[in-house]
Amino acid sequence: MKYFLKLLTIILLFSSCINATEYSEEKNTEEFREALQKHLNAITNKDIEVVKSTLPNPDEKMYLILPDGTRMNTAKEFIDMHAEWFKDTISNWKLTFNIKNVHTNKEMGFAIVDALLKEPNRNGKPYFHKMHVSYVLEKKDNKWLLVKDHASTLEKSK
Repeated sequence: MKYFLKLLTIILLFSSCINATEYSEEKNTEEFREALQKHLNAITNKDIEVVKSTLPNPDEKMYLILPDGTRMNTAKEFIDMHAEWFKDTISNWKLTFNIKNVHTNKEMGFAIVDALLKEPNRNGKPYFHKMHVSYVLEKKDNKWLLVKDHASTLEKSK
């Protein structure tokens, strides 16, 4: 009987360890959404340090494709471009986001996001740029990082 109880205890402990590391699609998607929202908030708040925390290391691959076809291939290029853009105090731009769709698996996820860029005065009149943006995040060391940002124009003012 003692042998049986010890064996049962070992089996239960082993079983609880397996369940503790079990993949949860719901939790994974929630973590993805939180990481994406952190990135979007950092862009909205023009906070380059938080943006950096949502990206791979500067020398690693990270793709940005802008609506005009401009392409960047590393996190450093992304950081440098955004750091310069965030310094713009003349246009007083505002960017808002609305997450429309999210899909994740254990290691990668993507989202489709509506974005609206507004400037109160561009060339003497208000300016807007509505976009669809697709984001791809990869899970590295249990942390979601942005690896692709591709924006397409829906509509914009002249």
